[in-house]
Amino acid sequence: MSTKEQCEYIVDSTTASASDVKAVLLSLPKIMELNMKNGRSVKLEGIGTFRYKVSAAMVDKEVDAPVSKMRSETHKVSLFAYL
Repeated sequence: MSTKEQCEYIVDSTTASASDVKAVLLSLPKIMELNMKNGRSVKLEGIGTFRYKVSAAMVDKEVDAPVSKMRSETHKVSLFAYL
């Protein structure tokens, strides 16, 4: 279902205007990303809780975790949740 289709469905099901619904749907991923980057989970009632998950190997000494083995990733909010 596209964003346009979701917007139309919400407009038909509520008293919200199409422009208001579209503005909310388009701003939601950025708001979620900002909060999750700050370590917060985002709970949307009836949808689920969204959070970043990080996996890492444990090491005993800092020298065992050289910067060359670390990587930087760009995170995008994906539409899945832990229900």
